[in-house]
Amino acid sequence: MKLYIITGTSSGIGKALAEKVLEEPDTHVLGISRRQSIKHERYSHMRVELSLFEEVEKVEFPITGQESEIVLVNNAGWIGEIAPLGKVDHAALEESYNINLLAPTVLINHFITKTEGLHARLVIVNISSGAANYPVKGWSSYCASKAGLDMITRVLNEEQPEIEVYAIAPGVVDTPMQHLIREAKPELFPDLERFKAYKEEGKLSSPQDVASQIVHLINHPQEIPSNMFSLRDLKSNA
Repeated sequence: MKLYIITGTSSGIGKALAEKVLEEPDTHVLGISRRQSIKHERYSHMRVELSLFEEVEKVEFPITGQESEIVLVNNAGWIGEIAPLGKVDHAALEESYNINLLAPTVLINHFITKTEGLHARLVIVNISSGAANYPVKGWSSYCASKAGLDMITRVLNEEQPEIEVYAIAPGVVDTPMQHLIREAKPELFPDLERFKAYKEEGKLSSPQDVASQIVHLINHPQEIPSNMFSLRDLKSNA
């Protein structure tokens, strides 16, 4: 049996990933998010507010030791308050770092402890962003937290050679996050028109397409170019 543990399954890429995984026989999914939107006999849900450390640290993974494969996907993310530093609420900074960096790190820590000594294929997928590699005005906490998640991936790759660990940037995807970006105030976000154009010109990938690519790569690791990569790069090399 394969067990997938996926955060942020209420919408977007996380929901699409869970639904794609459940198309395969003998797979079970534990979804972790603030609300449940999937009903399936092999899906279980854990309601967790990932911005609250006291809730994240209490998460328990339902690992029995009988699994042939266990996959943790840290997908949940928040763009944060879109504004330049100096105009961002302190609470919004805390929430952004908690969701994008602290929660994934705590869940990874728990995953390693819980799976130690098991004879199963172990995989950790961190959903990254191109914003981890270049600065975007108004996205300071998002850029920094995604860069931190990339570094966590690199450290894990050195520390845990028995675990397959990847940071995957999905590209620009038609998710609720993109809707929030398009609602930003133009005086606080200079790139607003560019992101509106992505939607208007049909340049956004669908969550379902992205989920299909990621699940395919997890099932065919020989096709993965490195432990850190972008799906857009794979398309350009196809």
